[in-house]
Amino acid sequence: MLSYVNRIRYGIEFDCLFDLPSREYVRFFVGITDRDWFDFLSHLDGLDEVNFWQPSGQQQFRALQIGEPFLFKLHSPDDYIVGGGFFSHFTILPASIVWQAFGEKNGARTEEEMRTAGEW
Repeated sequence: MLSYVNRIRYGIEFDCLFDLPSREYVRFFVGITDRDWFDFLSHLDGLDEVNFWQPSGQQQFRALQIGEPFLFKLHSPDDYIVGGGFFSHFTILPASIVWQAFGEKNGARTEEEMRTAGEW
């Protein structure tokens, strides 16, 4: 397997070339998050999606195409991948709309808690 790593803000992008007959590329993104976000979401029943947000995000996220793997890694000192999903879309929105759209799937019990965690 050959690979290269691009460090980008709030995560790490990997492109891997597997030594398969088809020479297939697999790209995935590792988003770095905190334990509180992960612990809260991991205890929600029936979770079908999550919102991996960044506070005051003003840059478009272009690391992945729809359907590519998005992995979640905890900050130090844990430093390991705890889960993942498949990228759906990216949109820049105000915190109030983000809360209306995703609620607890933002990784917080209330909009105020989400704002405090992200310093919106």
